[in-house]
Amino acid sequence: MKKIVFFFITIICINLQSCADYVDDNAVPSGNNSSAGGSGNGSGGNNGGGNNGGGSMTISANLPVKIFSYLATTSIKYDNKDRISEISNLNENGKLGYYSNAYLTYSNDTLKNISYVSDYTGNPVTTIYNFSYSLNTISIEKLSEGSSRIEQVSIDNNERVTKVEEKDNVLSRSYSYDTKGNISMLKYSYSQLEVSFNYDNKTGIFEKVNLPQWLKQYICFTFINATMSFSMINNPVNSTRNQGSILKYSYFYQFNSNGYPEYVAHEEENHFNGYTYQIEYSK
Repeated sequence: MKKIVFFFITIICINLQSCADYVDDNAVPSGNNSSAGGSGNGSGGNNGGGNNGGGSMTISANLPVKIFSYLATTSIKYDNKDRISEISNLNENGKLGYYSNAYLTYSNDTLKNISYVSDYTGNPVTTIYNFSYSLNTISIEKLSEGSSRIEQVSIDNNERVTKVEEKDNVLSRSYSYDTKGNISMLKYSYSQLEVSFNYDNKTGIFEKVNLPQWLKQYICFTFINATMSFSMINNPVNSTRNQGSILKYSYFYQFNSNGYPEYVAHEEENHFNGYTYQIEYSK
């Protein structure tokens, strides 16, 4: 307990000095605060979007708008339907970070494309993600500098990702879920890696975002933070990585007055060898 308290005091001090961190890790698809999607005022079915009405460009409370990590600050903007519309990542020098900027375009309550500008060396590269839908399969064509790759996302009837495959099944990962709809097992076919998760009963970081679960998870895994892509419904408290050898990880949280995680520590068991995050929400 002393270790956890000391950790939270430390990251609070760090963030008072600098609001710049980096959102690390890799990423994958997820979505709504319930296991099932819907239409109208809900998640808007498999295509993602929902329809919360028009009017002013105001957003609901408790949407994550900033994530501070050890190298960069991630800012998330929303449209007036509480859907993610823009993601920007800036490093500690105020320049574009690892993931740069992502701009999301919707049409008729469906995500059509994401324009993703990455700048690693001062030469920005734009990648366009085009989405097409067929029943429980979403095809994502990624176009960048004259090349094209296809990624296919399979979802179940509750709008949860079951499998993500690159073209020709060269790279794939599959998902299993617990009774609440949290990811309980993630498997990578190409590396034989398996990761299992256990969760708390608290509200997940992205619970209020008005998108289907598969889409929230995909956006978070790909453009925001892979670790946080598992905090869609509840929050993971521990995970086990099995790739021949076993590695165990723990997650520690401090919650705000509305019950949402505002500080997160992710560390390897018996070591302080992980990542820390601070999250701000809309009010």
